[in-house]
Amino acid sequence: MDDKNTNRTIEYYNKYADRYSEVTRNADMSDIYERFEEHLKPGSRILDLGCGSGRDSKYFLDRGYDVVSLDASEAMCRKTQELTGKEAVHKRIEDMNYENEFDAVWACASMLHVDKGDMIKIFAKVMKALKIDGVFYASWKYGKGEQTRDDGRTFANYTETKVCDMVYSVSGAVLEDVWTSQDVRTDRTGQGHLWVNVLVRKTRVVITEKEFLNIFWKQYQIIEKDVRISSEYVDIHKSNFPTFSSRYINMFLNICSNIDSLIEIYCKMVEEDDYRKKYNIHDRLTPVLRKFPAIRLDAVRTIDTFEDIELKPFSAFVDGRIADWWNDYNLVKHARSEKNEKTGKYNFQSANQKNVLTALAAYFIVCNRIYEEICEISATPKKLLKSKLFLYVKNGE
Repeated sequence: MDDKNTNRTIEYYNKYADRYSEVTRNADMSDIYERFEEHLKPGSRILDLGCGSGRDSKYFLDRGYDVVSLDASEAMCRKTQELTGKEAVHKRIEDMNYENEFDAVWACASMLHVDKGDMIKIFAKVMKALKIDGVFYASWKYGKGEQTRDDGRTFANYTETKVCDMVYSVSGAVLEDVWTSQDVRTDRTGQGHLWVNVLVRKTRVVITEKEFLNIFWKQYQIIEKDVRISSEYVDIHKSNFPTFSSRYINMFLNICSNIDSLIEIYCKMVEEDDYRKKYNIHDRLTPVLRKFPAIRLDAVRTIDTFEDIELKPFSAFVDGRIADWWNDYNLVKHARSEKNEKTGKYNFQSANQKNVLTALAAYFIVCNRIYEEICEISATPKKLLKSKLFLYVKNGE
C-alpha cells in the first residue's frame, strides 16, 4: 500500500476507534480460536498483528499466553491497552522487524489493508518473526482485486487459490489449512459476507518451489541445451564417450557445482547441517541417500540419440565408495593440468562425453528427487520434471 492509502486507512481507525471497537469486540471467534490453539503450547508467545480493539489479545492473555499486541493506529493501541491492561506496540506492519521471536502470529482482518504488491514482502516478515514450527493465522475478505472505499480505507481481497499461491511463494511457509467462513460481527451475522482464512507453519525449508524452478531447474535446462547442441558435432554414442574438449570442461564443472549446491540446500531443508559442512561428497550425500535409498537404482535413458544409453549415476555410492565420475570432477576441478599416473592421461581429459552425460543424469535425478521433497513439504501437487534428453526411470523400474 502506498503511503497515501496507508495514512488514510490509519486515519480512519484513529477517528472511528470507538465505533470500530464496539462492532468487533463481541464477535464470536471461538471456532477460529480453536483451530489456532491446536497448534499452540501452554504459554506460547503470540504476536497479535493489527490488534484493533484488543479482543483477541485479551482472549489469548486470559488463556495464559504471552502476547505482544501491535497496531498502526495509535487510537486502537489505546483501546487494546484499555481492554487488556497491557501496552500495545504502536507500529505499522510494514515497519516491524522481529526475528525468531514468536511461537505464533495472529493477523485477524489486519493484513487485508496491505497492498497486494507488498503482500509477499510482509508475509516474509511474518515468517522471519516466527520461530521454527511457529504458526501464522491470517484472514482477508473473500473476493478479487483491491478496492478503496469512500471512507478512505483500502482493502485487498483474496480467494482460497490466491492465498495458496501466496503461501507457496514464501520461503519457509507451509500451508496447514485454508477455508472460508461467515462474518461473525454482530452487525453482519447472516448477511453472507465471506472471509478467507489461512493457517501457515514455518519450517526449515530454505527454498520454495518457485525458487527451485527458477534457479536449479532453469540451470539444468540451460546446460542440457548446451549438451544437445554439442551432439550436433559429436554424436551421443558410447564410441564417443572418451571424447574430451574445453567445452566439456565447462559443462562438467558447471553440472557438478550445481549438484553440490543442490545437495547443500537439501541438507539445510532436512536439518542436516553437520553433513552440509562435510567435504567428502559421500558424506554430503548421506541425507539424500537416507531419504531416497532407491536413488542408487534410479536410471535415465537417452531420448532420440543414435544409440540408446542407460546411465545409473548413483549406483556406485555404496559403503563409502564414491562414483568415478565424481572423482574425475575433483581431478578436473583441482588438478586438471596434471597427469594421472594410472592412465598416463592429463586430468582435463576426464572432462569427456561419458562424464558430462553421467553428471547431467545425476543432476536430473537429484532435481526430481529434491523437487518431490519440496512439493511434499509445501503440500503442492507433485509433478515430474521432464527432460528433452533423458527419460527418467525411477527406482530402476
